[in-house]
Amino acid sequence: MDDQIYSKSTIEKFLNENLLFRDAKLKKYYDRNLQRDLGKFRSRVHSTHSNKDFEKVVYLLITDSLRDIILETVGELSEYMKDMGDIIVSGGEAFNLYVDFNDRIVTPDIDAKFVPRMAVNPKYFGKLQATKLLLWNRLGEISKRLNTRVRKRFVNMKKKNPKLFKFLGISLKPSGSVVSRRYTLIKKKKGGLGNKPVKGDVFIDVELFALDTNLRFFSPKTGKIEDVTLGGMLDIPFMRPKEFGYEVVLSRRKGITYRNYDTGKLTVSNKVYVASKEFLIEDIYLMSKLNLRPDKKTKDRLRLAKLGQLFDKKIKNSDSIDDVFRRVRSKIVRKAPATKKNGHVSMNKAKRVDPYKYKNFTTKPSEEKLSKQLVQGLKPVVGNAKINGYINSSGNKKLNLKTLKWTNVKNNSYVKNEFKLRATNAKNLPKNFNVSNTLYGYKPRRNTWVNKNVLNKSAAIPFVGLKK
Repeated sequence: MDDQIYSKSTIEKFLNENLLFRDAKLKKYYDRNLQRDLGKFRSRVHSTHSNKDFEKVVYLLITDSLRDIILETVGELSEYMKDMGDIIVSGGEAFNLYVDFNDRIVTPDIDAKFVPRMAVNPKYFGKLQATKLLLWNRLGEISKRLNTRVRKRFVNMKKKNPKLFKFLGISLKPSGSVVSRRYTLIKKKKGGLGNKPVKGDVFIDVELFALDTNLRFFSPKTGKIEDVTLGGMLDIPFMRPKEFGYEVVLSRRKGITYRNYDTGKLTVSNKVYVASKEFLIEDIYLMSKLNLRPDKKTKDRLRLAKLGQLFDKKIKNSDSIDDVFRRVRSKIVRKAPATKKNGHVSMNKAKRVDPYKYKNFTTKPSEEKLSKQLVQGLKPVVGNAKINGYINSSGNKKLNLKTLKWTNVKNNSYVKNEFKLRATNAKNLPKNFNVSNTLYGYKPRRNTWVNKNVLNKSAAIPFVGLKK
């Protein structure tokens, strides 16, 4: 763990909860670190804590050790995508840039939202597919390039964290890619009967692009060292115009400083944009108001208080989340949007992309998710039809950010799940099926202008990495 990023007390608390599971015997074995303690540690974990895992610890180790590489990659992607939209670092990574050292929170991964800058009109969908293809191709190129660099970095990581590597059995696979790209569709979900949001709702369909890490470490469940794909060394969710999370583009900070893990040298990059503290305040408050994180209410209240103190020193850590927001709301100044709807994308470049080019540097997708989310779907003639084995996709619903209520979608340009019903149980993928028919959001009458190569290749993205 990096004591130049987090305080000693923060690191100790994190390890006690996620490495030692608040178990006094595990702490004794780990601290004593004699030859016999390795076997005792793993045996105790397997017998007593088999329902837990070490993913959070390994996630944090990877992010701390590769932070400079990840942020450098964000800068490269931001520059590459600047004509199409904006990539903005948010979440815990952004929070830690504003608060005092001792108030920083542990961030196991880095989230960088992509906000398309194209105007929302009947051509938006086609341009979005071209954008996805260009990003997908660049992520493949980056994954291939980073493999050698990350393998070298692991040598230094082991030198700096020998005990952690030893007890968790952390290593790289002898062959195959260390870094791989991934596409995931996170489905929108409206659970309540009325138009008010309820616990468990997902407000937007998120098309997520990511860089994953492939390695090996000890599994409490099996008691063995297993191959693991850690999803999201870097997550790049596509935001949707004027929907939840989109406001990150309205205010942002340019520039970030990061430290080279090997040399300690500081680098200032003006290619990276960071979410503003104003956005973070409104985002935390909105998530609380919508009850999106009921299990993290105390943490969110404290985080909002820390950000609020940047505007009003009289705010106390014990103040309620509503009191904090009420006191800072008037001090949050909304300027003109940081960007204009002037994005453009090269359709010619996109149609030349081969989505399978970097298939060996692609995380194998889940056949179960592909089956339920993209392959199986129904468009019933009767609007309110209920069919066993299928649920409503909520494709025609949208959360109104002003009223915070679900509304029906009426805009023809809105990109949504075009199948009203999606399967609840996965089936084996057919041996032969037309991948182009599975393209999320495709609407024939609206999208006839789009080059077939762009549509077919974009439709193939989720399936890259499957064995034939």
